[in-house]
Amino acid sequence: MADRPKPVPARARGTVRISLPASVAYDPKALKKSIANIVERLGCPKCFSGADCFFVNERDFVVDQKFAVAAGPHPEPWRAASNANTYTVGLSSAVRNDIDKVFVAIDKAIDIIGPHPCISGFDFHFQDELRTIVVNEKLEAQRFDREGF
Repeated sequence: MADRPKPVPARARGTVRISLPASVAYDPKALKKSIANIVERLGCPKCFSGADCFFVNERDFVVDQKFAVAAGPHPEPWRAASNANTYTVGLSSAVRNDIDKVFVAIDKAIDIIGPHPCISGFDFHFQDELRTIVVNEKLEAQRFDREGF
């Protein structure tokens, strides 16, 4: 009997939605620790490769008869994508494939939005490097990506 190759662990592909409680969103160290746990769960503890991670603040809650509050169901899971407080962060493959660089990218994204120590109040969609063409009012086209920026 021939040796069979070992099965490759399953890896997430596409967009993964992560709902964060304020206690995590307000604390960059807690955010990074949660990301480390998430990427391990996605199948690659060292990187974001293959999965676009969409981090949103918890918005849906359920209050029971004893007034205990729990995260509720998400009937419209992508509605936050149109929110004015949503930022998309394109990560090059060299960054996505190194969790330590992902953590630096998170700090840089937080720095860009202003004097915030955290991402609370903002939704971040970390995804593969964006390939975008923008046409301005003068009908001038400009390419934004690794090769055209």
